[in-house]
Amino acid sequence: MKIITENLGSKSSGPFEIKTSFFSLNDNIINQEITNVPSISEGNKRIVELTIDVPQGVSTKLKSQIFLDNEKVHQRESVSTFP
Repeated sequence: MKIITENLGSKSSGPFEIKTSFFSLNDNIINQEITNVPSISEGNKRIVELTIDVPQGVSTKLKSQIFLDNEKVHQRESVSTFP
């Protein structure tokens, strides 16, 4: 999976973390990968390539969360379930 990150701020972002997780339908983490990303200069973009195994035998939703200075600044969740 590839995520495009963009710094819309007026200064460099500093390093940040992307957590990619498959959650069960009752919100328990089934599988999670954490990717550390170096700083992005203001106004710039970076493509981050993530790898995570899709759990089998259980319905899950995929969530990606971006943390900057240990604060969640963005989250996306799949509309459909996996597998």
